[in-house]
Amino acid sequence: MLMKSIADIRVSQRHALMLTEQPAGRRLAVFLLEFIRSPDCFRQDTGILTLLVTREDIAEYLGMTTETLSRPLTELVRLKLVERVSLRELRLCISGLEQFAGEALHP
Repeated sequence: MLMKSIADIRVSQRHALMLTEQPAGRRLAVFLLEFIRSPDCFRQDTGILTLLVTREDIAEYLGMTTETLSRPLTELVRLKLVERVSLRELRLCISGLEQFAGEALHP
């Protein structure tokens, strides 16, 4: 139980650091990468991430407006790190997102 609590605290600390120190594009990249560990959201065989939350929820979690959220998403699409498959599905280039996120993953 103590180990779970410590892991939760680390996740909270990383989230707080990300919100205060990272540009919007990196925040979004880190957010998307957090979901690849969940088989309910991410299919390893296709690289498709299904977003189970709304854009408004994502924007709020990342500390930005929905309008601000669209700019970094467009940037990730332009860089070919993310491909929009449908309204709620994105194909991720994991290695590219990890490189883009860089020090945001390992502060």
